[in-house]
Amino acid sequence: MRESEYRAIYSAEDTHWWYLGLRELVFASLREYSCGKKNAREISVLDAGCGTGASLLRLSVEGYSCCGLDFSATALGFCKERGLERLVRGSVSELPFKSASFDAVVSLDVIYHAAVKDDVHAMREFRRVLKKDGILIMNLPAFEFLRSPHDLANQTKTRYTKEMLGERLKEAGFAVERLTYRNTALFPVIAAVRLAKKLMPGRPDSKDSDLGEVNPFVNRALSSVLSLENRLLKAASMPFGTSVFCVARRA
Repeated sequence: MRESEYRAIYSAEDTHWWYLGLRELVFASLREYSCGKKNAREISVLDAGCGTGASLLRLSVEGYSCCGLDFSATALGFCKERGLERLVRGSVSELPFKSASFDAVVSLDVIYHAAVKDDVHAMREFRRVLKKDGILIMNLPAFEFLRSPHDLANQTKTRYTKEMLGERLKEAGFAVERLTYRNTALFPVIAAVRLAKKLMPGRPDSKDSDLGEVNPFVNRALSSVLSLENRLLKAASMPFGTSVFCVARRA
């Protein structure tokens, strides 16, 4: 990832509708699938690819025993600006932890990256560091036809489908508990905008990220849409979306 993109993420992820909706779903899933443990302090969590640290900070605030790992020294520097201390520099392809170290691994938009040469191997590493019945929570970009300049800025290697991710999770030794698309309500608009940009002269060579300032009213409205969608996800999986979300258990 470009160094400038970390600054953009750090500036946006505390308030941006996309990050707020994702974190809400992640923490609801942690509570629902956390091996019968009700007290957050009893649950050890690895944020594998913690980026600039917004999710890791919330894990810490909510009382989870958490550790953040990222390969980027720049990203870890932003984590330190948030006051986070339990940080490790390393790769998701070779986790520097003993086997069976964590109750949960959270990895949000990480293994799609060009630097991850083998995503199944990374998932096997997640499995290795999980305790018996531990859970993996992942979010990944969906559908190759949605590839855009944002993917260039973030060095995206793979955009996934549910079927593709489900097969690779099973290959890595996981039992799938939840597998769904998300950001479904906004999918038609986002898909139309991205496809339109591909038709604009010069756009294919652009390396612009989608991150930027959002009108506060629009941001609140979009956050509300994702919050409603997250509630619907408790009852049903979504047939399409801009991301694939999964909860899988160490089998």
